[in-house]
Amino acid sequence: MGAVYEGRNASTLKRCAVKVLVSAEMASSGEAVKRFFREARASSVLESDHIVQIFDSGSDPKTGFPYMVMELLNGQDLEHVLRDKGALQPLVAAKLVLQAAMGLAKAHEQHTVHRDIKPANIYLTRRESGELVVKILDFGIAKVKMEKFSETSAGLTRDGSMLGTPLYMSPEQAKGAPNIDVRSDVWSLGIVLYELLSGTLPYADANSLGELMVAIITADLPLLQDKAPWVPPELAEITHRAISRDINRRFQSAGELRDAFPAIVPDGARITPDMLQG
Repeated sequence: MGAVYEGRNASTLKRCAVKVLVSAEMASSGEAVKRFFREARASSVLESDHIVQIFDSGSDPKTGFPYMVMELLNGQDLEHVLRDKGALQPLVAAKLVLQAAMGLAKAHEQHTVHRDIKPANIYLTRRESGELVVKILDFGIAKVKMEKFSETSAGLTRDGSMLGTPLYMSPEQAKGAPNIDVRSDVWSLGIVLYELLSGTLPYADANSLGELMVAIITADLPLLQDKAPWVPPELAEITHRAISRDINRRFQSAGELRDAFPAIVPDGARITPDMLQG
């Protein structure tokens, strides 16, 4: 859907990242572009160490493609971490999701729903001290992207670039519910935690998008400790509460999920590269 470039501010020479949506279909839709900028403005006011900063947005004068100017990050996303390491140590997985929940909590306090939480949108950037910090990406395009997905989902395959989106989709999203709230993000982050702990997804055996949607809405959730018996029961309990189909039993916001972690990670959320062990 887009490309990301490294750039420099012409006046200050500050290095930055420029995300350009190179979809002609998107650029030609006035309503989609308007919605993109509205979402970009909303996300630019979210101030958290765990949400990527947005400095500017606009349209390229030659192509008309919308773009966002963001802070430049150095590191890798959790999709690559999972591909390289598989399941992580339970304490490290908890720390990663705790940091992500801290960022999402700031958004949820502003009644902003991400709608597309997945490992590819959770980025581990390295500070000068060597410490790793979680940054949530793509607040600016999540809503537009989900709406485009709703229009085109029938054509998606396992090789499709957007398959990661339905894999982490909440039951409410899978049903096409019109009023998605912050508890949908809690579900998606819970699925990310499940994958970080076990190295697999609850519905990894689904062979088609339709089968996956049916599983998300109706199938029994495999118990985490059946797939990953090394996970402490209290951490498994947090995971299953985050992905409860009973939306009233689920954590009601990322803030509630964040507040469930101190007993699991008494030494705080700090992560260093040597901790990323499979």
